[in-house]
Amino acid sequence: MKNIIRSQLYQLKKNRLLFIIFIGVNVVSIAVGMMMSAMTDNEYELGASYFIATLFSICAVFIEVIPAAVAGLVCAGDFKDKTSNYEIMSGSLRAEAYFGRIVVSVVLSVIMCAVSMALSPIIVTAVYGWGTSVTVESFVIRVLVSTLPIIKMTCFCCLLSFVIKSSAAVMAVHMGGIILVTTIINMTGGMGGLTEGFFAPFDFMKVVSYSSYSTYGLNNEDLVWMLFRNELPSRLLAPLAALSLLFSAAYIIIGYHYYHKDDLS
Repeated sequence: MKNIIRSQLYQLKKNRLLFIIFIGVNVVSIAVGMMMSAMTDNEYELGASYFIATLFSICAVFIEVIPAAVAGLVCAGDFKDKTSNYEIMSGSLRAEAYFGRIVVSVVLSVIMCAVSMALSPIIVTAVYGWGTSVTVESFVIRVLVSTLPIIKMTCFCCLLSFVIKSSAAVMAVHMGGIILVTTIINMTGGMGGLTEGFFAPFDFMKVVSYSSYSTYGLNNEDLVWMLFRNELPSRLLAPLAALSLLFSAAYIIIGYHYYHKDDLS
């Protein structure tokens, strides 16, 4: 399996598409954060913490492209040139070929998503400061907790990749599904706990979104002040961890059974 992992990492180093996607996601997030601070005259809305508490969840939609891109390129990229067939013919076990790609996809997705979540707040903080809306500790905790839905998201995209066998189609199906399900949730007000637990991007959005309430006329000023809750709701953590691990394992098992019986054509 080590050879499979090394081979995939070597191929990804030369892949321009993944580099472009990673840079593009971070440019968008940085631009949104910088423009938000540059356009405000209110000190309360200045800095990275207000950006994180209000608009960062929008930037998170772009970050959700990364797991699909990584899984699609790693798990589906080798079907076109028959590399998967050559691996099996050269003596590699199917289990090694499969789990080697899963490991690369999951680890790389978690790292790239974590970097993308941290980079824009760091740059905005360097220019405009952190601010007072939320604490640094609360954001760090949310970045760490977000690894759970990211792993689930990546495992699902890996399953899609082995079935569809096209990296472009995986990214299209993944982002199309996000748009469709988000639209349904907004129109209906929800889809039920189990259904929403199945949908990893929805879990990811809940982790990075801060609940808030507003006050008017505080300190005798005619301003609307937004107050944000730093802590993640305790009722969210246990179901999030359980469902993420459960669905991730299910996607991996289903994907392996499919890959094991597939003719790799």
